[in-house]
Amino acid sequence: HTTDKNSIQIGLRDFEGQVSLPQPPFPPRNAPNLSLSSTSIAVDAGIVIPGINDYYQGSAPDIGAFERGGVSPQFGPRS
Repeated sequence: HTTDKNSIQIGLRDFEGQVSLPQPPFPPRNAPNLSLSSTSIAVDAGIVIPGINDYYQGSAPDIGAFERGGVSPQFGPRS
């Protein structure tokens, strides 16, 4: 629980893909899909920060690393 009035709490069900905590942590696994599901309370719950999240979809930016429906970033080597 937090005293921050601007925070919301989400769970693993708020993500589009199946997200689980691997046990045991090895061998390495593919990264889970951390896009928000359409029913997540974090969708359209953010505020606009000029120059940071100007390109949101919907009525406001999503809270989280990825904007729902946006282009997901690619990390690591490309072929």
